[in-house]
Amino acid sequence: MESTQSISSNSQKVLILSLGRYGGCVRYATEIIDAMEIEKEVYVSSFSEEKIPKIHRKVPTYKSNVQFALSLLTVFPFLWLKILFGLIRGKYAAIYFPYKHYWNLFFLWLFKLAGKKTIMTIHDGILHEGEENRLQQLLLNQCIKHADELIFLTDFVRKNVQENIDFKANYTIIEHGMFTDYVHTQARTHTHKPRLLFLGRIGKYKGVEMLIEAVNQLPENSYENLTIAGKTLYDLKIDTDNSKIIFPNKWLNNKEVTQLLQESDILILPYKEASQSGVIPMGIAAAIPMVCTRVGGLPEQLEEDEAVLVEPNVEALKEGIERLINDSNLYENLSQKMLEKQSQLTWKNIAHRIEKVIKG
Repeated sequence: MESTQSISSNSQKVLILSLGRYGGCVRYATEIIDAMEIEKEVYVSSFSEEKIPKIHRKVPTYKSNVQFALSLLTVFPFLWLKILFGLIRGKYAAIYFPYKHYWNLFFLWLFKLAGKKTIMTIHDGILHEGEENRLQQLLLNQCIKHADELIFLTDFVRKNVQENIDFKANYTIIEHGMFTDYVHTQARTHTHKPRLLFLGRIGKYKGVEMLIEAVNQLPENSYENLTIAGKTLYDLKIDTDNSKIIFPNKWLNNKEVTQLLQESDILILPYKEASQSGVIPMGIAAAIPMVCTRVGGLPEQLEEDEAVLVEPNVEALKEGIERLINDSNLYENLSQKMLEKQSQLTWKNIAHRIEKVIKG
């Protein structure tokens, strides 16, 4: 759908706010921003724990509830006024939000009042089970309703949002890019005793209990181990006598993630629901064969011949993992497919498509 607004002056900049502190969304934003060629001004959190864009301005946002309240009374008004003066001087043509943040709506309204274009990327329009936050969902709903352009990572997310939130914005589907830290340039060789991997923060919807039950049903000598790598967001109890299940239960840095992807043989996404997954582009970059449940937007990220797609239940997961363990041709073919898919998901390609939306 075409936008009725466009950036008319090359001397004006696009304002980009990436004020989150950690997580895949912040990394996504940094990769997009660094690959963009348009004139831009970027603000990031000075407390960011992720890689930040090469060119940026830091804002001391918050790291706790107390800091949130204090920054809302001090830092936020200063930043709002600073950007307001920039608008008055004709400095900005548009504002782009790469993901949700508590402060986004107030800057979106400011640009709307100034008659400037507002664009936002929607990762999860409806928050997942166990991650619900009424205030965050309310603010996100308002951003979705009032933005001029929405960018969705999958059409599943778009449909889900459209069914639950009334919006009239133009929209575009632009998939998640591939994190280059994990790039593997050769097809993997099949092994009869693979190392299994679950990767990412552990929410209730991720299906970790289902995965554990499925792996416990595998023949003990058919795999080396299962590493559940990530920090749990709820009271997950792994009650098993299986010594092959490794569960460090911690946040991982990029070096640790890279090592896990290099050392593992099969990546498993046992999700019970999903909008999309930032883990899938990591798996593509690492050329690692995947077993993935056929839920939400995941089948948009991996086609039927690019992974072992299974139904979200214990028996299907078990059978899917066994297929990759026992079928060397399938394993090596899927790894080759990931190598071929890498060229589609470069940040330069993704950023160029987002720039077209911003320019209108």
